[in-house]
Amino acid sequence: MYVLRCVIRLVLAGILSLSHTFALSQAHAETAPQREAASRSGLLAFSGARPALNAPQLNQMFDKAPPRARLRRQIPAAAVRAPENPPKRKPIKLRTLKNTRHPLIVPSPKATGAYRRTFRILGRRHDITDRYDDLIVRYSHKFKIDPRLLKAIMAAESEFNRYAVSPAGAVGLLQLMPRTAEEMGVPRNRLTDPESNIRAGAKYIAHLFQRAWRAYKLKGLRYHDAPTWVVQRVIAAYNAGPRFLYRHRWYRQTRSYVRKVLLFYQSRLTNIRRVPALENPVIPAFHMIRSSSGFYN
Repeated sequence: MYVLRCVIRLVLAGILSLSHTFALSQAHAETAPQREAASRSGLLAFSGARPALNAPQLNQMFDKAPPRARLRRQIPAAAVRAPENPPKRKPIKLRTLKNTRHPLIVPSPKATGAYRRTFRILGRRHDITDRYDDLIVRYSHKFKIDPRLLKAIMAAESEFNRYAVSPAGAVGLLQLMPRTAEEMGVPRNRLTDPESNIRAGAKYIAHLFQRAWRAYKLKGLRYHDAPTWVVQRVIAAYNAGPRFLYRHRWYRQTRSYVRKVLLFYQSRLTNIRRVPALENPVIPAFHMIRSSSGFYN
């Protein structure tokens, strides 16, 4: 009996809950349209819009609205006027290829008192400075290099002394190391001979130009037309070794050497006065390579 009473109570509770749920759903369905209408009227009241307007009323309302052009005219001119003194912007400096990838070792070589004294002494001795002009022109023509550059390197290396020997062991007019001379086809016991020394030196300078041409892809350009940064790198490599063709930092001694060669190269001291009979020798005039600083002009 106890179990039967429990089952009856559960059935009655289920029937009561179902009836209560059905009554709530009917009440919600009856009040939904009223709530929707109330919310719509409240929204219209909040936005200030009219609940029902016909076409003439809408046209009249839009005609009364001010046009955009009239609104623009109402803006004060001071608000849109450009400032009388706008801030000046600094011009942008463009970095060229020469300044970024291939800087000059010596941008502007300046002569010191020691250089001037050397130029003055050698300038009076044309019998010494012009003694090897025929050999200089001959082998510079053979290896297609600038004879003035070859003479400038000779002046800086030995001051035209065929018997000069450096503490490092370089010998002759162009101060060639015995090993370098042998690589150029000249035996070490012939380095004091002017012709052998000049032939080996000119061939070595042409070899440095050739390496620079391959490294910097200058095919089709003559050695005479080499850019300034290439000429300076060749001079540095002649003094310190071929690896300086590709460097961007140089020793102080290498800079001093490049400066010295350029000062000779930009002076009248390296003029070629004894020209041998050759077929179209290429000898730049002095005014073509003058210094920008005006020295020796």
